Amino acid sequence: MSGIKRKAEPYGWCPTAYRPMMAEDGYLVRVRPHLSRLTTDQTLGLCTLAQRFGNGLLEFTIRSNIQLRGVREDTYAPLVRGLAALDLLDPDAAYEHRRNILMTPLWAAQDMNVRLHDQLLKHLAQLPELPAKMGIGIDCGPERVLQEASADFRFEVTEAHTLILRADGSTLGRAVTLETAAAALVDMAEWFLATGGSTAGRMARHLETTALPPDWMHAQPAPATAAPKIGRNAQGILCAAPAGAHSAAALAAFITRAAPSALRTTPWRAILLEDAQNPDLVDPEHPWEERGSNVTTETADV
Repeated sequence: MSGIKRKAEPYGWCPTAYRPMMAEDGYLVRVRPHLSRLTTDQTLGLCTLAQRFGNGLLEFTIRSNIQLRGVREDTYAPLVRGLAALDLLDPDAAYEHRRNILMTPLWAAQDMNVRLHDQLLKHLAQLPELPAKMGIGIDCGPERVLQEASADFRFEVTEAHTLILRADGSTLGRAVTLETAAAALVDMAEWFLATGGSTAGRMARHLETTALPPDWMHAQPAPATAAPKIGRNAQGILCAAPAGAHSAAALAAFITRAAPSALRTTPWRAILLEDAQNPDLVDPEHPWEERGSNVTTETADV
């Protein structure tokens, strides 16, 4: 765990686990789950860490990450060790910075999304250092659902199910394959920096004044679809998680009651439960509440 930064960055920084941000209630530490997925043990462990080393509150972000709040200077180091024990910590700060990947929550085991994700991780070290808020979107399923989510480099598919890389702000993309996707991503990132993109800070803003190479704009992505509705779907049960901080104790009680195999984070103010063993105990609209009860186990939002 070399490279842990003890002092938090000032407000406005894009926080991570290695480089937290100072907020009014203490350090804000952001966790980026691989594939936007935590096992039940990881979820419960994260809830315990939030209560032991933070102020007991968690936030689900619009980039499918989870934020712990109220971490103090003296509790930061044990928190990071706890994240490492749960396999929720990247090898170092540089790797964590580059692994800013937004994953469609609708992926299935070994589908195009997962294989592309794994392929990109193998070449992550080749990416140049980009502005902190820039990220990669993987949205290669039959339903393109991340069109409203924040990403600068978008991997999508055409109606013919061929893979493309599209710069955010452009309507067309560049045809790639699983084997060439990582190299194309590095090319686009290097072009962004070489053409002064750091000043703009984001891809769409940069394209307002700078044209992409013409051969990167010839493939049309498949039509976008709306985010799935709260309730059951093919991947599990999509449950509401409104904006704001949530009680880690309430989340732990909910997960224990529902007994899913895993939790997926989403950019839609929602969480997705995989294979809940007790689905009848889950109210997707009000997940912190027990079915048939008007009393929440803990305060869900503050």
